[in-house]
Amino acid sequence: MRAILLAAGRGTRLQPHTDHIPKPLFPSGGIPIIDRLIFQLADQGMDAILINTHHLAELLENHIRQNTWPIPVFCRREKNLLDTGGAIANMKDFFTEDPMLILNADIRTDMDFSALTDFHLQKQAMATLVLSASSDMNHVAVHGERIAGFRDDSVAPECSRMAFTGIQMLSPEALSFFESGKIFSSIDAYRSMIHTDKAPFACTLPPSSRWSDLGTPERFSEAAMEDLLLSIRNSSTLFRKKALAGDGSDRKWWRIVWEDGKGCIIADHGIQGLIRPSEAMACASIAKHLADHIPVPECIGADIFAGLVAMEDLGDERLHDRILAAGTETTRPFYENLLALFPQMKKALSGFIPEMAFIFPAYNKNLILERECGYFKKAFLEDLLDLENMPEGLACAFHFLAEKTLEYGCTGLIHRDFQSRNIMILNEKIHIIDFQGAMQGPLQYDLASLLLDPYAGLAPAMQERLLEKCTGLMEEEGCCPHTFRKGYRYAALCRNLQILGAFSFLWKRKNKSFFKDYISPALKSLLMQKILEEPELKAIRDVSIMADSRWKTMASGLRI
Repeated sequence: MRAILLAAGRGTRLQPHTDHIPKPLFPSGGIPIIDRLIFQLADQGMDAILINTHHLAELLENHIRQNTWPIPVFCRREKNLLDTGGAIANMKDFFTEDPMLILNADIRTDMDFSALTDFHLQKQAMATLVLSASSDMNHVAVHGERIAGFRDDSVAPECSRMAFTGIQMLSPEALSFFESGKIFSSIDAYRSMIHTDKAPFACTLPPSSRWSDLGTPERFSEAAMEDLLLSIRNSSTLFRKKALAGDGSDRKWWRIVWEDGKGCIIADHGIQGLIRPSEAMACASIAKHLADHIPVPECIGADIFAGLVAMEDLGDERLHDRILAAGTETTRPFYENLLALFPQMKKALSGFIPEMAFIFPAYNKNLILERECGYFKKAFLEDLLDLENMPEGLACAFHFLAEKTLEYGCTGLIHRDFQSRNIMILNEKIHIIDFQGAMQGPLQYDLASLLLDPYAGLAPAMQERLLEKCTGLMEEEGCCPHTFRKGYRYAALCRNLQILGAFSFLWKRKNKSFFKDYISPALKSLLMQKILEEPELKAIRDVSIMADSRWKTMASGLRI
């Protein structure tokens, strides 16, 4: 028996990734979808396979030619996309006297195709479609053992609804309904069979068989997650999945618990495809790089193409939660332990390459002007506060700030969002998460992130004590105390501007009201920055005062 794989489609639901790689070559668990199908068909006794190609045909055809298969695999290119019915008609010459198994090349299943063959032959069917129950794809009407219609076709009310799996079997006589040289869907051919009392048979996918349509981002990601988890725990496929709330990013977070109670956390960055730099790649590579220096969750598996990274589960308690429950003074030992990581972050720069970083290879002037100063100006001053007539010299002040932050920086590997909601507490030990944005930069920036953290609300006196403690630790690493303190003041101003820009954007544009309550303390912190007394930074001081006045008026109206 032979098989046909339908692989010519453009994969529009998976764009932009299918602009660069055809959908059948999408890897799930590191193996292209079409490879799984080819080996599965060979294992189940198929003699040969014919694949139709069109979209990015050369990539798919080269893949088939350059690999070794257990049975003959051929490709037939369509000059113009023929749709599923036209494609089958274009491959009539591949049919023999035996039934032909035809599969969409974007599915995954463990179905026993011999059972389908037995059903098809027993029913003396012209066509058999394999159907499955589905909550969102029930487009096939079934009456008894026969297909009665598709989608909005007029059918008897007693018909049940099921989903077409993309698995079908055709006898040679069915080809009379597939006219060559035309562009049409196979559904049109099946409708013609129904109208001539030769309706296709419906074969229900056995409950024990798995099937997934991988043609949408959601379904592809779900299948990729199953493959990833199976690679981590190859003895167990049963698990519970619970969505976890994130903070500012658009990533999804999942808690996975297997039957034996063990589990992990999945960071779902969305399909990354071939796009580089990749946030998922940064997450996985930086986790492994930091493992020898910094307490981070173990990276236990990843599917970079699918954007999935599996991490050790550190529980639910963040440093922020402990502060809310017990106050900042009681958490001082945790802060001192965090300060002890700064010398390690200086050492962690060894072996870190710019290609590991996501978006920016290093904390540089362009980043400061765009992601710190520019974010503050656009998202906070202009978008949230609707301020006009900015003080003269604001751009010059931003440039001065960027230059001084870098000039006085003590270089290391920085987290860039080193605050209490990215610090977990497990068994009274700290662990750092959300580090995929790490890059080379001034360590004072991370210190400012920790001490100015609006979630924690550390008192100024405690901030100064911790600054002096860290200065002493870094002096032992060769950093000049004066330079370290001076660099901290500039970096703290950069961080403060970034916080206000981020919180404004997340509240107004992402509708994440959680961040609204922290704008006032962040603005108060900005106005307390003594470095603003430097004449070159006067424009930032002036616009901060303007912003404070406008914000108080807004906050009063909003009852914040």
